[in-house]
Amino acid sequence: MADGYNPYRNVRPGSMPTFEDASSSPPAPKSDDSSDDDVAVVGVEFIDALTKWNKHTHEQQMKMITVKEAHRQRARIHEKDTKNTEKQLKKMEQDHEKAMLDKHIGHKNAIFDKQYKALQLKADMEEANRDQTNSLLQSVPEALELAITMMHRHEADHLVTMHRQEETHLANTHRQQENHLPIMQGHEQNHLAATQRLEQAHYKAIVSINTQHEDHLLAAGCVTFGVVGLLFVLLWWLFRWLMG
Repeated sequence: MADGYNPYRNVRPGSMPTFEDASSSPPAPKSDDSSDDDVAVVGVEFIDALTKWNKHTHEQQMKMITVKEAHRQRARIHEKDTKNTEKQLKKMEQDHEKAMLDKHIGHKNAIFDKQYKALQLKADMEEANRDQTNSLLQSVPEALELAITMMHRHEADHLVTMHRQEETHLANTHRQQENHLPIMQGHEQNHLAATQRLEQAHYKAIVSINTQHEDHLLAAGCVTFGVVGLLFVLLWWLFRWLMG
């Protein structure tokens, strides 16, 4: 017991070994006059009990060693499982990071691919527009020449049509003038005759008015001469009357 080991520390209450050969009641005290045989019997019983106790203690120690070894084994297994779990967790974390990185790279690649396709489509459209513009520019002189030719042809056709319409209009006008000339001559003759009649009537009216004016003047002169003569006579008579 010099190393401090206590064989009774893991012994539960009630598990202490008992003396199988002893009676349930404590032995009666011996009298001082007991014989040496009784002492020898007691010594043998004590040695036997001590032997049993040592055997039981050894069994308990072996059990404790077995339990400690089992605990150590479980601890080693647990440590090994913990390390394996940590490795698995680390591997899972690495796999997750790799998966996220691959997903991010794939997303970036998809964006780059879309951008590249958009740029390629834009470049193709610009190239197509340039080709179409060049084609249109090349076709402009031909189209312009064709348009000028069509314009000249249309202008010639229009001049011919206008000339024909003018000839037709002149012929119709000449025909209308020929048809209208007798009517105009008749109207003119009627107008001249009516004008002459009006002028004759007007002249007759003027002559009649002049004649009436002369008659009025003659009458006015006679009346004036008569009035002056009458006044002269009255004045003469008045002068003679005054002269007395």
